[in-house]
This record gives sequence, structure tokens and C-alpha cells, in this order.
Amino acid sequence: MNTLVSLSDAALLIASGRALALAGSTRALAALPAGNWIGGTSYYFIGPDGGTKSDELVFVTDLSAFGAVTFARYGADEVAKITSEAPEHGFSFVLTPAGSASLRAFAQRPYTDDLFLRPLLGWVAGVDLADLRGGQAQVVDGRTRAIDSDALVVAHVTLPPEKLASISIINPFEKSDAHTLEFDAAGFSATECLVDGRRRRLAEFLVEAGHAHGRLPLVGDFSGAALNVSIQAVELVSGRVDFYAPVFPGVKYHLAQPLADYEASFAAAIAARGPAPVAFSCNCILNYLYGNMESRRTGEILGPVTFGEIGYQLLNQTLVILDIV
Repeated sequence: MNTLVSLSDAALLIASGRALALAGSTRALAALPAGNWIGGTSYYFIGPDGGTKSDELVFVTDLSAFGAVTFARYGADEVAKITSEAPEHGFSFVLTPAGSASLRAFAQRPYTDDLFLRPLLGWVAGVDLADLRGGQAQVVDGRTRAIDSDALVVAHVTLPPEKLASISIINPFEKSDAHTLEFDAAGFSATECLVDGRRRRLAEFLVEAGHAHGRLPLVGDFSGAALNVSIQAVELVSGRVDFYAPVFPGVKYHLAQPLADYEASFAAAIAARGPAPVAFSCNCILNYLYGNMESRRTGEILGPVTFGEIGYQLLNQTLVILDIV
């Protein structure tokens, strides 16, 4: 099962003993009984009828359908345990709240090749956009029903020997070759960077380039993989630019090219991956907003709409897909 259900149906699934990953509003998750589940707050979903907002429905992914599941909770200082305690043959499913120290610690892990040794995916819990300033993103450890605004809740899934977890990142954006940006340090904000080898104030450069509106991300080249970093805010007075994911030194970034048709770009990118069935997926809230996804589908792919996607590391404005092959 990987779809939207009512609160009563979600409660029945929990009572059955299934190991579940859940997405729903704070009210919905707090109403569910204790059991074998982890959850994160989300108010937006891509369901059978397309993009929708709800504080009553719950998106359910049945992890026990794939293999044996164990649950864990980690603090910001325990991020390294996620991969060290991950199954040798399987995947780890991670949930953490937007704006939390846990998210920052997870996202700013050193970029090394061993990040990709074991499949790791998940998403960032969010808030109702109508309560963006006052809302609190949260995760839940369903074993105790403990609600937390600063933790990582994880399901470690061990697969049968004949199965394999494969993580796909659908990115509708392509880089522009007009400029190359390089940063001095890892972080969720920056005031300066190298633009084509010359030090510039980043906010001024983004304004000059017509890129300060935040609709288009920076696209980083991570060993050949194009991964996005979305722009949260551009402050001309202070000169600071805030990001939804960290930038890293040693990575070359480029401005993303505008999309002529957001929906068509996603449809083409999804079609290119082929007709393989999807075990789980999540899409970014920025794609939902700028792509006008309310009441629209992303092909046959369903899932929560999130404040960040995890495909080995924190991503923005992408669609992350888990396949069990």
C-alpha cells in the first residue's frame, strides 16, 4: 500500500501490526494509536485524484511489504549512526522536521563517496503554508506516539536476498552554462562566492542574473549527478542568501534554466525512467506550488509533498522514487 487513506483506515493498518511510514497533519498523526510506524507532518499530497491539501487524510507506505523493519530515533548528534546501523542489504527511510538542528546536521554531513554505499531516502516534514511563520514541523515515533520537532525517526528495512533497493532522482531542471558558482564553506546561507572565478556578493549577482525570485534552484554537479539547491531568501541589505539545502565547497553550481512548461517537463522526466512500479515517492512543495500541481498528477506516481526530499542526501525541487527490484 502506498496511497492516501482515511484516519480510520490508517488506524486499522496500525492495529494489524504492519510497519508503516505515515504522512499527515499534526492533528491526524496525533490521533493515531501507538504501533509500528514513523510519521512526519505534511498537509499536501499527490493522491489518486491529483495534488490535494488535507488535514484529515494520511499517506501510508507499507514498509513491511518489502522486508523486516526495525525503527530508531536519532538526535542531531547521532546522525552518523543512521548509516552505521543501516542494514547491509536493504534501505533506510528517514524523516526529520524542517528547520531543525537534526535536519542541518544530517544535510551537512561531509560529501564523501561512502554516502552512497547504502540506500537512504526519506523526506522533510513541513507545515501548512497558511501557517508558515507560526507552524511547527514535527516527526512522530509511533512506538510511543512521541512527537518531536528536532529528531530523525528512521525505519531500517532489510530486504530478502533476491530484492534490491534502487533510488531514482527525477530532476526536471537543467543547468545553464552561463556562469559557474563555487562556495568556500558548507552551509545553508552564503554572502559571497566565486562567480566564474571572481569573488562576488551573491545577492547582487542573483538580482543581476534575474534569479532572485526563488523559483529556480542552483544545480550542483555532484560527481556527474545534477542535484538542486533551492533559494529560500535573498537579502540585499545584509547581502545574505539563504538556501533550503546546504551548498558545499568543491562543488560547481550553475543557475537552473527556466522551464517553459513545468508539468510537461516533469512528465517527460518521469516517462524517461520507464514503466517500473514505484514502491514510494515524494515531491517537493516548491514543485507543487510553482508547477500548479493542485488536482494534477505526476504520471502514476503518488506520495507526500514535502519540505525537502532525501535521496542519500537532502535535495530540493526534485521527485525522489524508491524502486524494489
